Amino acid sequence: MICTCDECRYTFKRVGSYKYCPDCGSDRIRQATPKEKKEYIDYQKEFYPKQQLA
Repeated sequence: MICTCDECRYTFKRVGSYKYCPDCGSDRIRQATPKEKKEYIDYQKEFYPKQQLA
């Protein structure tokens, strides 16, 4: 699942059961919107082309 922090806007791939943002530590994380997911995937493809995105 791809999540976004409402406090710092960090978008990340959630593995396991994160309760806090890995960037700022806020507990205000939620599932990313379709636009945020697309931006995250596009960024990953550009900067990490060999990484598998599932």
